[in-house]
Amino acid sequence: MSEEKRAEQVENMIDEWLTKINSKPLASDFSAEQTENAATIMAVFSEIAMIGMKKNPDEWTPGLVEEIMFSRFSLLLNPEEKTEAFFKLIPFSLKILFTFLKNERIILYAAEICQWVDKHEVELTSLYNPKFDAFYHRLISEMESNQIDLNDQGAVSKFTKNYLKAHPEIGFDLYGKEN
Repeated sequence: MSEEKRAEQVENMIDEWLTKINSKPLASDFSAEQTENAATIMAVFSEIAMIGMKKNPDEWTPGLVEEIMFSRFSLLLNPEEKTEAFFKLIPFSLKILFTFLKNERIILYAAEICQWVDKHEVELTSLYNPKFDAFYHRLISEMESNQIDLNDQGAVSKFTKNYLKAHPEIGFDLYGKEN
């Protein structure tokens, strides 16, 4: 099956999940914008996992969730989505998704993943930092221009370490006392 066809099938499957999830109110006090943001969080995560990383839901683990949320997730959001209110919905939205998939018997490690989400709630709700976002966009651009395979964790890690070693001022700016 072609990559395009697989991506289309995955997107259709995610749309079906979201339709079922949204058939009941997510929370009694959610606004339409919050509901839309929660759906975006669930869709972006699922698309990264299934299309970008080629992992079916039965292969999702806390480690995969960590890799997606702390390295790829923010990069795929539109600038207008990168708000404090949006990021505060991440833990809730992810647990809704994983609980739904567990109830549908689609995911194997829902309990472990939800425990991971609970344990990392603070980190997940504070993921967006404009300095880090700009750095990661610049870093990915550099990796692409140097033909680094973004799916090769070893190559990405090595390139990042070398990049920061060659540009120590960037590391200081990112990790200085004010951050």
